[in-house]
Amino acid sequence: MNASRLPFGPLLLVLACGRGPDDIAPPAEETRCDGLDGDGDGEVDEGLTTSWYRDADADGFGDRESDTVQACVRPPGYVAVYMGDCDDSDPAVNVSVADACGDSLDADCDGHPAACNEVEANESDATLWPGDAHLTGSRLVVVADIDGAGTPGLAALPGGETYIGLLYWVGMPDGNEEPSLVADLDGYGLVLLPEAAGVAVSSGYDITVRRGPVSGESTGGFTRRGESDLGVAFGLGAGRWLGDGAPGVAFRREGDGGAQEIRIEAADASGDAPASAVTNRVATGFTEGTDSVMALLPLGTPDGGDLLVVVGGNGAWILEGPLDGEHQLADAVAWVDGLFTTIAALGDIDGDGVEELGVSNVEGEDGGGVVGVWTALTSGAMAIDAAPVRMIGPAGHAAGYRLAGLGDVDGDGRDDVGITNQAWGETSGAWIVTDAPSGSTGLGDAWRRVWSSQVTYGESIHGGDLDGDGLSEVLIGYDGADNYTHNGHTDIFLATTLRDAVAIP
Repeated sequence: MNASRLPFGPLLLVLACGRGPDDIAPPAEETRCDGLDGDGDGEVDEGLTTSWYRDADADGFGDRESDTVQACVRPPGYVAVYMGDCDDSDPAVNVSVADACGDSLDADCDGHPAACNEVEANESDATLWPGDAHLTGSRLVVVADIDGAGTPGLAALPGGETYIGLLYWVGMPDGNEEPSLVADLDGYGLVLLPEAAGVAVSSGYDITVRRGPVSGESTGGFTRRGESDLGVAFGLGAGRWLGDGAPGVAFRREGDGGAQEIRIEAADASGDAPASAVTNRVATGFTEGTDSVMALLPLGTPDGGDLLVVVGGNGAWILEGPLDGEHQLADAVAWVDGLFTTIAALGDIDGDGVEELGVSNVEGEDGGGVVGVWTALTSGAMAIDAAPVRMIGPAGHAAGYRLAGLGDVDGDGRDDVGITNQAWGETSGAWIVTDAPSGSTGLGDAWRRVWSSQVTYGESIHGGDLDGDGLSEVLIGYDGADNYTHNGHTDIFLATTLRDAVAIP
């Protein structure tokens, strides 16, 4: 029955919209959602309707991009939930659905189809947040015997503006415990002495070696001081570089006129002396403005000694020991020439008894990033584009930001490789490569991919056995730079968690 057939109906409607006597006015605003213009402003039910979103596949989640209506009650085929459906033609695609790996379908609408080798960063077994330490993981190492009783653990130098000393954890952290402190070792660089016989720390001007268990009493050590403003900063390493494979600690020293040199002190030395008193010396030929020694790496060989890898800003050189006495960087048996991002000793990844060296370039392969791999026994020029083994990242991922030999993660008896990336517009994280690569291979087929939406996840990667099961845990660092806090953390993944986290079809 319409209003024209009711007594006074037309008159009441006219009066309601203000077209009657002057002392009768319409309501100031709509008060009922009834399909009528109750306040006479030419609009119907303004402010009272609900937005309804088309749900074509009837999965309970709407598509805000396709069809939206305003109505007092829900129209058929519409829902109030406007987010969560990135394919409104398929009821098996919405935010309540778990991704099935390997089908290239983004079933949970997170913008990232799940691959069968993927593990999210939030699935870690422990996360270290050492408060004021601002630990990023880049100064963290796994110690095979941290207490002198065969117990594995972790040692770290804190970052940030305050350096409070050497931190350590005994055993596998649970993510909640506070680290203990060795208060007398502050610095930037941290390396382990061979066979976990102690630690060496670079403060920027001095190096300090502390022998004995990290968590126990020191059994000796030494300090080698930079003279005046001539420091021994940053370039720091430990390996079997001296006669008969004896362990030594190598460090960069800046000499007269800014000339850089490498000095190698015996790991069992003692006392406090100037760095210039160390007699084992490698002249680099670097001066201010030419290059700079950034890292010193040991590279194992079958004879029990180590090669010395000198990493500079514009290249890297491999020196063959023993390195007692006087030597020149020009005596290198092999060298990397050309653009690279980072260099790391990877361990014995193919099981032949000889360690491999990895060299990365995040800009290679059209921004996918590439890692070149050589045996320690290589000689001559090493160019990433011509490497005997090349591991290539997916397009745009900039693989190779950090590299590490992880030890044996998957239990096949060979050392495995960790490769991180940091990429805007793509996921960041790490690939864990367990099969000995050959030729050119894509990292998309790596054993595991640990990923995060945090851009600077993958600031560091390390490996080592923390729970005593003979397999290496994987530690991945995040520095917080992309959220401007710089309050980073380190995620620890048990080897068993990585093995069981995904189901391979």
